[in-house]
Amino acid sequence: MKNDNLQKLLRFFKALADESRLKIIGILASQECSVEELAVLLELKEPTISHH
Repeated sequence: MKNDNLQKLLRFFKALADESRLKIIGILASQECSVEELAVLLELKEPTISHH
């Protein structure tokens, strides 16, 4: 595997290594939600959701 491809894969999996991000992806895979709705569902603040 080329180093460039390896670096892209590493960045991708590091992004998914966060619990909140996985929860957000799971929710968005089944329904559309606004930042406000995600914040309520995950009990996080809106800026935190936007950051992820």
